[in-house]
Parts: sequence; C-alpha cells; structure tokens
Amino acid sequence: MSDEKNSGLQPGWHQVKFGDVVRQCKERADPETSGLERYVAGDHMDTDDLRIRRWGEIGSGYLGPAFHIRFKPGQVLYGSRRTYLRKVAVAEFEGICANTTFVLEPKDPRELLPEFLPLLMQTDAFNAFSIKNSKGSVNPYINFSDLARFELVLPPVEEQQRLSSALSAIQDALDAHRDLEARVNVLAQSRADDWLYRLASFPTVEVRQLCAPGRPLCYGVVQPGDNTEAGIPLIRVCDIERPELAPDSLNRISASIDSQYNAYLLYSRSFDSACASGVFGSMGVTQYCASALGSSGGALANPATE
Repeated sequence: MSDEKNSGLQPGWHQVKFGDVVRQCKERADPETSGLERYVAGDHMDTDDLRIRRWGEIGSGYLGPAFHIRFKPGQVLYGSRRTYLRKVAVAEFEGICANTTFVLEPKDPRELLPEFLPLLMQTDAFNAFSIKNSKGSVNPYINFSDLARFELVLPPVEEQQRLSSALSAIQDALDAHRDLEARVNVLAQSRADDWLYRLASFPTVEVRQLCAPGRPLCYGVVQPGDNTEAGIPLIRVCDIERPELAPDSLNRISASIDSQYNAYLLYSRSFDSACASGVFGSMGVTQYCASALGSSGGALANPATE
C-alpha cells in the first residue's frame, strides 16, 4: 500500500484490501471417510450472530456433493449466498460445510488478529460492499475474488486486541441474557403446565355463560372511522398488547359511530373489571381496561379492520 494512501491515517493504521490480509481456505474433506462428525449448512448460521448454535450430524441424512470443505476451530464461516442476511460465524469445532460457505482466516495473524476478522466482516461497510458486488437476482452470490477488492483501514494489532476484547465482553453478556431468557421461558411454561393440570379437576363452563344478559361476546366496531379528538375511547388489539393502557394512547370514535355499536361498549366499573381479549395477533391476550376508559367507558374495535 502506498504511503500516499496512509498519509492521512493515525500512526500504525494502514489501508489494505481484504484479499491482502485474508485468504480463502479450500481444504477438501470427504464426509464419509474424514472421520468428522458435524456439518454446518447456511440455515445453521444466524444473522448477526457470531456463534454457531446449530449443526447437522454427518451420516444422519443425505449431504449433497457441495459439502466437501473442511473448517477448523477459529476459522470464519461466511455465507456467500444472499449476503444481505449477514451470516458470519466463528467455528468452535471442526467440521464440513458447502463450497458456498467461505472458510476464511488471516494470512498473517501478526498483521490481522484472527479474533478481529469476524468483527471486521460485520461492519456496515463490508456488508454494503458485499451486497453491491453480488451477482444474480433470485439467489444473489458473491465470489471471493470480488470480496478481495474490499478496501479497509486496518488498525494496529494492539488496537485490534482492545476492540476484540471489548466486543467479546459484550457478546458474552448478550449470551448470558439469552440463556437467562430461555430459562425464564422454561420456568413460565412449567408454571403454566402446572396450572393447567390443576384446572383440569375444576368444573368448566362456557364463556358465554359468564357474560351478562344482553352482553354477548362480540368482535367490536367494524368501521371506526377517523380519530375524533373528543370522542369515545376505542381499544384495539395493538392497545391490548401494551403492558398498561393509557387514556391518551387510545384512538377515539365519534358519538354517532359509537351509538351503532351499543353491544360492544366496555363499561368502566368501580372494581376495574372492564376487559378486552385479543383473538388476532397475540391470541388470548387479555387487558383490564377500566382505568384507561374513565367513567364514560369506551368501545372495542373489530381486529379485522385494523
């Protein structure tokens, strides 16, 4: 790289082409004789996730002839098809992938740290270049020779290490949050299953038997019209999904439209019992509405019109 291109950069930083510092590994391996146990396909890699969380077992089913590229721990896998999906992952085990998944590594780890390479490939600039230089329309793809032309400013190794460590700590925190969320979901499902088991021994009644006379189950206002500032509050499915209803967040309908749907009026009681249940979108979500409706009550929208 010429001194002219580097003249405006900080000391230790220099401009390079992707192909100057990164190589594509094309080591071949026969799935049947290699002794490898796992393979990674494109759908095993997730958008913007550097971890490979799923894989296939070699021998469990048919693998097409494209699956003959060996990858090793620490190498970077890059989905060269539909690159707008931003599938970049770091291998943590040895396995086989298809030739449409690039296996990449630094040419010289003293110039480009292996742990910094995947971070570089997640940048907006790299992604935009890859998309722009892809070929085809139905299933666009990019060749490594085109990726090799991508130009970037490479920081010194010390700065690469600092950035890699910081982003690794963030990734660890995100993984811990993901794991905690999964555990909470398992606990919540366990609690729900326990309640359903207990409810099985309770007597059952039809929901319509719980409704007041003349107040049948209904879908709500079919044609709410335009939002009327001084009108009657209208509760939609998107309102039900909120943690808490607020009066100023509700749309309002005119009194003339409201009068056509008397059966759909939600009354506000002193014991805060008015409720609405979503049957479209988030099925079965129920919201107590009285505090948001005020003393005059409100109307329920037909979800098919939203």
